[in-house]
Amino acid sequence: MDATKRCARCGATERRAELEHRAVKDSPSRGGADIWLCTDTDACDQRKRRGGR
Repeated sequence: MDATKRCARCGATERRAELEHRAVKDSPSRGGADIWLCTDTDACDQRKRRGGR
């Protein structure tokens, strides 16, 4: 399954924003989670305020 990478905060895909991988260890039932976040946090915040994607 090749899912599209999406920012966990604003929902932007890797075509619209540069994403970086983060491993999060806050879900012991799943053994942690792998998420993607925008490298440009200012643009990410603007997209999040506008509704993202």
